Amino acid sequence: MNDLEIPKALLGYLYNNNFGNDDPTLDTIDSWVGSREWDRATFWKQYELMLKAKLVKLVQDEGTVRLTPKGTLHAEKLGLASMQLVSRNRDIRKKLMAAMAQCLAQFGTHVDVIEVARAADLDEDEYVGNLQLLVDMGYARWRISSQQITINPRVCGKVNTLSKVA
Repeated sequence: MNDLEIPKALLGYLYNNNFGNDDPTLDTIDSWVGSREWDRATFWKQYELMLKAKLVKLVQDEGTVRLTPKGTLHAEKLGLASMQLVSRNRDIRKKLMAAMAQCLAQFGTHVDVIEVARAADLDEDEYVGNLQLLVDMGYARWRISSQQITINPRVCGKVNTLSKVA
């Protein structure tokens, strides 16, 4: 595998894990690299470049690796995940954006996550990864300890913002 194929493979791997599974740890990724018989030094050099390009991020307190919004949208654009999963995630983000706009009008900027999920008619396993993406993109802040989000009224509810996430 050449150096340019590694970032694509990692973006696809992380996309599939960030939406549906737990975010992988560095050890999990190292095992994945070993199973693919890649040169580890080359892989980790490419990983460092992806960190600098802000395609991936290391979540220090969890010890996991997650796609950034830039990495997520890049993976979708390049078709590095199944079209079915990408389409599903785009639909979920549209529902979440509409639900956040509805909750903003109904409850104000501070809302329980469960209210957004109810308004979007989504189960927890469906919305968590996509809500985190919207939070990372600045649409809301999520205080996980209280399970509340603070919706950014400047971007939620505007029709033109949906094209950025879908």
